[in-house]
Amino acid sequence: MACRSGGLLPRAVLPALLLFAGCNEYDLVNANRVEPGDLPDIRVHPPTLTWPTLRSDEVELRTFTVENVGGTPLHVSDIEVAAGLGFSIVTDDLELELDTAQSAEIEVAFTPMGAHENFGRVLVLSDDGDTPEAPVDLLGDGAVPELQITPEDYVFADAFVPCGDAVPLQLKNVGVEDLIVTDLQYRSTGMLSLDISGVALPLTLGPGETTDVAVDFVPATIGADSGTLSVTSNDPRGVVDAWQSGESIYVSGEEERFTEPGIPPVDVLMLIDQSCSMEEDNIDDVELGMPDFVSTLQEVADWQLIQVTGDSGCSNQGVLTPASVGTSDLLVDGAFGGPEPQFYDGVYRTEKLLELASIALAQTGPGGCNEGFVRHGALLHVLVISDEPEQSGIDPSLWIEEYTAYAVSEDFVRVSAVVDLYAQCGTFGGEGYVEAASATGGAMLDICTPSWGPDFKDVAVSIGDGVRSYNLAKTPDPPSVEVVVNGVATTDFVVTGTAVTVMSPPVGPGDVVDITYNALADCPS
Repeated sequence: MACRSGGLLPRAVLPALLLFAGCNEYDLVNANRVEPGDLPDIRVHPPTLTWPTLRSDEVELRTFTVENVGGTPLHVSDIEVAAGLGFSIVTDDLELELDTAQSAEIEVAFTPMGAHENFGRVLVLSDDGDTPEAPVDLLGDGAVPELQITPEDYVFADAFVPCGDAVPLQLKNVGVEDLIVTDLQYRSTGMLSLDISGVALPLTLGPGETTDVAVDFVPATIGADSGTLSVTSNDPRGVVDAWQSGESIYVSGEEERFTEPGIPPVDVLMLIDQSCSMEEDNIDDVELGMPDFVSTLQEVADWQLIQVTGDSGCSNQGVLTPASVGTSDLLVDGAFGGPEPQFYDGVYRTEKLLELASIALAQTGPGGCNEGFVRHGALLHVLVISDEPEQSGIDPSLWIEEYTAYAVSEDFVRVSAVVDLYAQCGTFGGEGYVEAASATGGAMLDICTPSWGPDFKDVAVSIGDGVRSYNLAKTPDPPSVEVVVNGVATTDFVVTGTAVTVMSPPVGPGDVVDITYNALADCPS
């Protein structure tokens, strides 16, 4: 019995102890439990605010209440408009500390920013663990103009340089009142542009009415561009934007090699003084030198030529080309067989050959007597033959400036002269002509030298000397062209259409010219 009383408890006592222990555990757990009534609990009412139909610039207020229905203070950290352009909170203090059963009123203003239904939502942010963001839905109606731009965003497909594309943009009034567009602005880096042909501002569109503008994508070179159309109107939003973007690529990259010298296109304007001394002293040399001049020209240039000996500036035979028959005979016959020269201010115009060249060039356009003579990209070579000085009284540099208007640049203009170089035939020599030839790098031949005719071919040689033109297989993008002559790069060249004319260094037989470029696409018409 002593062992039982000191070790094991009587069986009847165990249930009572277990019951006691269970009751104590239950009481301990509930001692740490927080009842719902001991927490902050937010309530917003009404859950939805509605407004009547309002017109532009009209404003009305509505109020909702934030209340703490919990047992401890509620902390509201912020109240914000989470959605809706036309809604704003006008209550100043948006951070609140609400005790139990305490509430606050929040005012919300509505002015329509779009036509018809305007939806929005306010969120009340608090430390309510169940509803940290309590919503209040907003619904108003607008009787206002509303601009819709379609498409709002547009991405052009990749385009080959220089082919373009266009996208029409529809401006539509989807509102209730007249839409008045007062300004259209476009921003881009240059490849995208706005076409508003036929649209006059201010533009009024009634409800449901539309008008179209267009955005053109014209890639002048490789690259990407993005643009923004900004439309200002009486739409309550003020300025409405639409966005476009496009990227351009080259159709191909090309490399071409030329191992023979190219043949430059040259337009030769031959002018001959018609004074009596000229015919008497030089007709034999003209007859002797003209055949070799023409045959040499045939070898060195892709030429065409007009001969002018009359005061009108019109060609004697029309435009002569390598395909013309009997060219040298025509030039000999026309050299002194034209109409009698007339006096102008006491001087024959054919003794003002730099002036006469200007008159002839002025008649190369459509309908002119020398139509078709000037070719774009060709060298313009003015060849004067006279035993007198140039008597127009105008500085030769001014005549050269006039000629440049008919060429790609001043580098494509030359004046060559068969004149009195050393004042052996007359008092003033070839004054005026010598200066023009020197300024343009043209050839000069002394007309006072006995039997100068055989040397006339040297002038023809100089016409194509040192300048070579190469026709490429495809049309290049000029900024992409690179030229290497015998392994050395040069930047002294001119690109005209598919032709690349190398100005320097001089290119001769056996020289190797490498041209690389990006090809332009053939754009559909």
